[in-house]
Amino acid sequence: MNRLTGLDLSVSYVSCLKTNFIGLERLLRARRHELHTLRIRTHDSYYSQRYHTFAEFFQSPCWHIPLPKLKTLDIEPPSSEWKDLEYAYLVRFKSSLTTLRLSPNIRWKHSEVVCLTNILTPFENLKYLELLVFNMSPALLALFAISVPQLETLRLFYNHRFATPQIPVSTSERFIQELRKYDNIFSSWNLKELDYSDMSSSGFPPVSDGKVEVALVIMLPNVQWFCGKHRDDFGTTLQPTNFINLMRYQV
Repeated sequence: MNRLTGLDLSVSYVSCLKTNFIGLERLLRARRHELHTLRIRTHDSYYSQRYHTFAEFFQSPCWHIPLPKLKTLDIEPPSSEWKDLEYAYLVRFKSSLTTLRLSPNIRWKHSEVVCLTNILTPFENLKYLELLVFNMSPALLALFAISVPQLETLRLFYNHRFATPQIPVSTSERFIQELRKYDNIFSSWNLKELDYSDMSSSGFPPVSDGKVEVALVIMLPNVQWFCGKHRDDFGTTLQPTNFINLMRYQV
């Protein structure tokens, strides 16, 4: 029998009593030492009753089967309001997981990202993380740098650049100013690739702000790739005097 190294599950979940996981449980038990990649997509049936919480989804015995060689986990839950059971499922793979992708359809609040990064701190082999957040800010990047320093690639989708109310300076200027607060943190961050996309314009990422982009390149000296562009492609824009000019930037 051929080896099964990857499994893509699309589950129409109804209720703890109605959803039948027996077949899946048998499959996972039979292939538990082979699986390297697991994708779990959950959605409501058109006429079904939803679980009260996504946590109930992981109460099934099939999700308690060890998968010691799992490297990539891709989860598309119906909500980012995770509880202990969802986090407990992640923790099962803290020794093996290298790649974690979370639903591109669910936006994570900053407080929720704090909980997530605390859980991911002991994941020594985790190198790639992808998720959609409400807001991208220097404080959020610093959170990843502190709590998940082992990351090599961070891919963020976001809808806004800041979470706080409007202030009498441009968004770009404020973002650049806040970057300086975390200079010591960013200078020692070993991240190699940062990918970010603003999804607030009808679902399509608009042209990124050039000054913010350059500021990120300057303040994240160990990152080599920014949205597919190598830091060497920025050339003379990375001179210290240019950063001073960026700090004076106003719209």
